[in-house]
Amino acid sequence: MVSIIVAPEQKFLMENDSTYREAAHLAIYMVKVFYPENDVFTLSDSTIGIISQIDNMVTGLKRIK
Repeated sequence: MVSIIVAPEQKFLMENDSTYREAAHLAIYMVKVFYPENDVFTLSDSTIGIISQIDNMVTGLKRIK
C-alpha cells in the first residue's frame, strides 16, 4: 500500500487554495487506485507540479477494451 506524504506547507495550501486542494485530492486518489505498488507518494509543492504528476500518472495508464 502506498504511503502518502503531505508536508505541513502542502496542508496549508490545501486549506487555503481550492485549485491546489482539488488537484491534490485527484492525484492522491489516482495514486491509491492505479499505483498502489508505490511505496511512497509525495505531493508537489505547486498546483502546476501536481498537474504534471497527474499527467505522468495518466500517461502510464493502459486503456482496457
